[in-house]
Amino acid sequence: MSRESVEGFSLSSITLKLIGSAFLCINSLYNGSGFPLFLYGFLNTIEHCLFLFQFFRYGKVLYAPLLSLIVVIPYLICIFSPKLIPITDLVKPVTQFISHIPQLISCITRKTTLNVSIYSQHLHFIGSFLGCIMLILEENYNITNWILYGNTFIQAFSIYFLAAWYGELRLKESNAENRSVSRKVFNDSFKSV
Repeated sequence: MSRESVEGFSLSSITLKLIGSAFLCINSLYNGSGFPLFLYGFLNTIEHCLFLFQFFRYGKVLYAPLLSLIVVIPYLICIFSPKLIPITDLVKPVTQFISHIPQLISCITRKTTLNVSIYSQHLHFIGSFLGCIMLILEENYNITNWILYGNTFIQAFSIYFLAAWYGELRLKESNAENRSVSRKVFNDSFKSV
């Protein structure tokens, strides 16, 4: 929680990712899809709820914590309309794909990736790589699972690419860098006026 600003961080992106991870978490638990998929959804859901708290704390977005209630929706669907589960299994791949677009737009518009946690990208990159290895070892040919891990790889790679493009490619970030992001973006916006 070293982030002290949500400047350039997309609430739309986080909300879409939360929707997808909540459906993956609850559906995989209800379907008995296996612990790795449940854990992937669960940890992502926790991560995105923490990001919502940061929007509340640093961005003064008062309704952000309420968005975490989205996790109840897949649970209610599983309980009251389990026939919809095969359809709702598609929510994660779709939201995962489209959720990255607002964050990319934010990075491109601001011409910086300093507002994106590089540690988070490393975790997603490593997780997607290990997820693909797991699918190979399990001989799992479910296209949805491959899309989940493949798309995560592409998302991390796209941030790495933009970071390299803007001369910001880094392996780690300092607390000073996180604090200075909002000042850099703020100052750069006035230079262009």
